[in-house]
Amino acid sequence: MKIDNNSNNKWKEVIITIHVLMIFAGLPLVYRDYYFDILAVKYYFYCSCVIIMSILILGYGIYAKVKRYDEYKRIIKCDITDIAILTFWIFSLLSTVFSPYKFEAFWGNEGRLSGFFLLTLYTVSYFFITRWFRLKQWHLDLFLAAGIMVCLLGITDYFRLDILSFKVRMSKEQYEMFTSTIGNINTYTAYVGLVMAVSVTLFVISKDLKRSCFYFVTTVTCFFAIIMGTSDNAYISLGVLLLLLPCFVFDYGMKLRRYLIVISTLFTVIQCIDFINTYMGSKVLGIDSAFNLIIQYKWLSSIVVVLWIMTIIAYIFRYLHKEKDDRLSNHYRNIWMIFTGVIILAISFIFYDANFGGHPERYNSISNYIVFNDAWGTYRGFVWKLGMEEYMKLPLINKIFGSGPETLGILLSLNRRGEMVSVANQIYDAAHNEYLQFFITIGPFGLAAYITFLVSSTIKIVKNISQLPYLLGIAMAIVCYSAQAIINISLPITTPIFLTLLMCGIAACRYQNNEQ
Repeated sequence: MKIDNNSNNKWKEVIITIHVLMIFAGLPLVYRDYYFDILAVKYYFYCSCVIIMSILILGYGIYAKVKRYDEYKRIIKCDITDIAILTFWIFSLLSTVFSPYKFEAFWGNEGRLSGFFLLTLYTVSYFFITRWFRLKQWHLDLFLAAGIMVCLLGITDYFRLDILSFKVRMSKEQYEMFTSTIGNINTYTAYVGLVMAVSVTLFVISKDLKRSCFYFVTTVTCFFAIIMGTSDNAYISLGVLLLLLPCFVFDYGMKLRRYLIVISTLFTVIQCIDFINTYMGSKVLGIDSAFNLIIQYKWLSSIVVVLWIMTIIAYIFRYLHKEKDDRLSNHYRNIWMIFTGVIILAISFIFYDANFGGHPERYNSISNYIVFNDAWGTYRGFVWKLGMEEYMKLPLINKIFGSGPETLGILLSLNRRGEMVSVANQIYDAAHNEYLQFFITIGPFGLAAYITFLVSSTIKIVKNISQLPYLLGIAMAIVCYSAQAIINISLPITTPIFLTLLMCGIAACRYQNNEQ
């Protein structure tokens, strides 16, 4: 039986599409024994998806006996993004080889399972998806639909409903630390940040009325969910999204007006949560994060009213001048970029002044967030310090290649257990900073390759948004995840979803460029 190359590629596309949809819709929702084995279940789910996809593609390729040069050229043709992820994989391999804990580095079983084996599956998945997947907007719609379900479960958990009985056997100390079908609140808000970035962006740029309504519903749901998640990494995702998005969408009046709706909706959601906490205080978890700084602001209601008035005026102005071109001059975007620069400089000055300028007393109300010490970020400052101290003790070969993927917990447990218990009353197995984690465990060159991979991916996707506008949603998701990763952990719960989303964006770019 003769099978032509087009038929072979079609089957590969079908197999990979099923894989992508399983990651988008299956991974966030799958569970077995509630939170007690949620990390392992999602890990095995993802690994199984990648392995099955690989077997099917390779098996069908052998069966089809594809020998055309174009088929192999598609695989071996590499750009800077491909080289970056290959370089990251190679340094992960060398890190495992030179690690004093080779078995643990390979499997990641002494940490959060992100060992060399999982990093290898990420790399394999990258090359399959970017070579044969064809991204369509409905794939992102399904991603958002699954996200809504996860968010709704998180919102009901905020009201202490626990409708799926996840928390029945949990201790009281852990009750507020886990939510929805994701797990830890930090992981949950990292996932919601991805969904929020895509939904907000697609709502702002979408011209289709039905899709716009769906994206708006998703946006509102995400705003409630990410705030009710009560994790401080949420405001990093929110801040980055709201600051950077106008730099790409302030080219048309329609997008500017939609952005005003987004801002107005966000502050309305914050006001609603304030009302909920005030009048249903005993029935909800309550907010214990940086959002308290906004909720407690006495002019919040006035801000909501002013924002909606501005939004209404913008729409009235467009109605009165609808015969004019809706395109905006570059002044709007330039003004916003200047505003963004001022915000970044102001934040940088505050951090400098509080930590090195000798004026921490000026910022007493927000000192927990801007004054770096051991207790900063729920003792993240402490574990970062310990991690770097352990790195400096490593032999030269391990300073170059790291201690081995996912082995920081071993270093800390062997050498600093007593100190961690006495200061933070817990044992850390990760740096709670993805970049520092890679620096210590895979080495500075591995980290550089990973950052190059993220940056080059984002640039490539942004360059193609004029042909495929919905790719901007993926670009914003990459930026939001990368920002919150400064204070979060890479887990086979949200990281596979993030990377699959990124891979889909790269695949769309490759397909678009091949079409032209």
